[in-house]
Amino acid sequence: MLKRALLLCLLLTSQFVFADYPADMSQWTSTVPAYMPVDLRQRVDALRITVARTPTTTPQLLEERAPLFWDWANAYALTGRAIHPNLPQEVANIRQGTPGQRQVDSYAGSFDWFIRELAFQDAFPDAINELESGYLGPFQANGFSSLSQTYTVGDEPIVQGGGFLVATRDHRGGLSIQTENPGADNWVNVTSNNPGVVFEVTTAGLSGMFSGGGLGAQYFPRPYFRVAQGSLNPGDVVTITMGDRSQGSRGLKLPSASNSALRLRVWVSLENPDELFSLNEIPFYSKGLATRALRGFGPSIAGTNEAVLLSVRNEDQFRNRATSDFKAFEVFDGDSRIFEVTDTTRAYHEISSHRFSRSGVHYLTIRSTDGEIEGEFNPILVTDVTIDHIYWGETHGHTGFAEGSGTVDNFFQFAREDARLDFMTLSEHDMWMDDWEWEVLRKKVIEADDPGRFLTYLGYEWTRSPLLGGHHNVLFRTPESRDRVESQRAPLIPILYELLKAENKIEDVLVIPHAHNPGRWWESDHDVEHLVEIVSNHGTFEWLGRAFLQEGFHLGFVGGSDDHIGHPGIRPLNSERVGSDNFGGMAAVMARSLDSDVLFDAMRAKQTYATNGQKIILQLTANGQAMGQVLPKAEKVILSGRVIGTSAITNIDLVKNGQVIESVDYLLASVATGLLELRFDSETDPYERDVRSRGSRAWPGQLTVSGANIRRVTIPNVENVYTEFARISENDPQTVQFFMRTRGAPRSIYMQVDNVTAKASLNLTLTSGNAPESEQVALTEARGSGRLIISPQQKHRDQVRVRWINQPTEKDRQFEFSDRNAAGGDSYYVRITQTNGGMAWSSPVKMQE
Repeated sequence: MLKRALLLCLLLTSQFVFADYPADMSQWTSTVPAYMPVDLRQRVDALRITVARTPTTTPQLLEERAPLFWDWANAYALTGRAIHPNLPQEVANIRQGTPGQRQVDSYAGSFDWFIRELAFQDAFPDAINELESGYLGPFQANGFSSLSQTYTVGDEPIVQGGGFLVATRDHRGGLSIQTENPGADNWVNVTSNNPGVVFEVTTAGLSGMFSGGGLGAQYFPRPYFRVAQGSLNPGDVVTITMGDRSQGSRGLKLPSASNSALRLRVWVSLENPDELFSLNEIPFYSKGLATRALRGFGPSIAGTNEAVLLSVRNEDQFRNRATSDFKAFEVFDGDSRIFEVTDTTRAYHEISSHRFSRSGVHYLTIRSTDGEIEGEFNPILVTDVTIDHIYWGETHGHTGFAEGSGTVDNFFQFAREDARLDFMTLSEHDMWMDDWEWEVLRKKVIEADDPGRFLTYLGYEWTRSPLLGGHHNVLFRTPESRDRVESQRAPLIPILYELLKAENKIEDVLVIPHAHNPGRWWESDHDVEHLVEIVSNHGTFEWLGRAFLQEGFHLGFVGGSDDHIGHPGIRPLNSERVGSDNFGGMAAVMARSLDSDVLFDAMRAKQTYATNGQKIILQLTANGQAMGQVLPKAEKVILSGRVIGTSAITNIDLVKNGQVIESVDYLLASVATGLLELRFDSETDPYERDVRSRGSRAWPGQLTVSGANIRRVTIPNVENVYTEFARISENDPQTVQFFMRTRGAPRSIYMQVDNVTAKASLNLTLTSGNAPESEQVALTEARGSGRLIISPQQKHRDQVRVRWINQPTEKDRQFEFSDRNAAGGDSYYVRITQTNGGMAWSSPVKMQE
């Protein structure tokens, strides 16, 4: 016991006098597992002794010790044992900026604790056990459940002061816990089979992704169940119940999105809540509900009489895969029924080898045989001539390997089976990933890859603040023998570019910056950076694409969802979190075949376009060249193309050098039509460098119409019916109350009105600021482009437009623009907007200098 006590003093405190410790170090290192090379072990042993003698209190010591500690942590992780979830982030944060700029007070204490934690687990591998659970699921999404896990005390007892810290991590904000009211929802309780132990509920500070105070929060209070009486001895069993129902609680409210591994985390302390050992996560999982919708999938491009794969998915009201009440259904091509499915035992069905004998656009529809549900397919263009296919995929998404949730296996399975994507990259944040997770990810990428049907690319997200370079997704052509250049060793964007090119062939790497944490676009490296993500679940960030072009960099456009909950390609509706109402993002790649090399080359060649999650078909040529290409120098540019939407097309805009120079507006009405539009729009431009994109703008308020009658109010492009609304007041039929939210793309309210008099007007009141804003609009002003109302917030000039509109129905539009004032270096792209809020952006073409 004396040796263990001395070792604990060395490992768990910094108040150790080296001379008091036995000189023969083999007495306590002999139990350390041999999981690292001898030279690394020697340096690690020296590091932990040095840290015990000299705590890490200067920037120089952080700089010297962090790389070795990172090697140690990765060697430990490669044994399959979990390291602290904040450890990789800590090392990444330590290495940002120059040594003189580092904030030692922010990192030194936790850095030294991570060293002591690993050293203790090395020396006493049986001191801390793993959590277990007798039932992992499925639990019902959007329902109340009781999730229980047990901990058997290991070789080291848990004495008074020690205990258990409980925390959750849910990217969508749908998991919350409380300890104050046993009869209320989300009550968490900790009990033990030792009758002499009494727990006291208090709080302990927690940093990082599980803190509840944001990813960078320091020591945010979380529930801590402290041993107040007695001791927990080896073999005692502790039960941690999230959603304990024993005192009348309904249980833990689960998020409305199904999840293959919820993030519920427990830490254990042996005697001091400042010294928390991280435990393994139990992968509790939830499933969807009964069928409430049918969704169809097919290829965007098909040849006449070519055998194609069609599929139909049963889904619940939150867009999860349904788990009950599966529907028999029929599929129609126009008025013709093309097949029927009577099997009601499965959530999704594949119909292989269907052939379209007629060229043209096919809008297939679905109808359940009980007549309760109707659904649609994405549009399918059938052609007699050979053209490039459009392949749909994701280059940006996360699981529980980073700060998201869900498993890697489920991520790829959902992409292939539920969203029917053609290709996929799981781009976990490097600042939360260790070597073991990277190797697992590489293995899973290889396993999931199915050439000709579903392609997977190995990748990750290099994650830095905008000041240091921003967030960039890195994709590799092949998974074999690839090492990530993580932020722990490449803390600045120039170093990332340099090491990627030093460790790989240039043609095997693709770097894609994205805009809610924008990269330093003025430092782009054209050798590896060929695409930019301009739209995602976070919002629409077209400004970043323009910023690259204005700096002279020619990048193609893609969308990427940045999904964090295992739903790539189909963004679930969220009933819990106001503000989760952006549409999403998806990448369209035009290529001849679904081959890894062909598709990767197409992305590097900018043969891409972006959508906000809808499979809109967009074709474009400029002076005979395809989108994304460099045009021979000419005085005139003719851009022609075709858009086949998932809803009626409302606008086609031509953008030259970042400015709209020509637009086709199919909503435009020169007279009062009886249909009024209120169109809300907010910018996402940061208006200065090295900061994040602007967040969303909320639009709460109401409007009152006089001199006309309101008959109906709708939101044609609502994304989340649980968070946005526009409705006629119960107290006044002439008043509409609303809550809208925008982030870089417009949202509209449509009002059908009649009996319009010459003096009819609309009074608009916005209540989002410190003081309400009110505007009076005469409806005579609403003709043509209508009345524009500027609603400033800080430097941003947000706007509301009130106008009469037509209601287009045409989904298939051809267009042509010409510019007779072209010059070298000019860039052009087109932007598409639909009635339902769907949007698409072509990759820019650029004139030679």
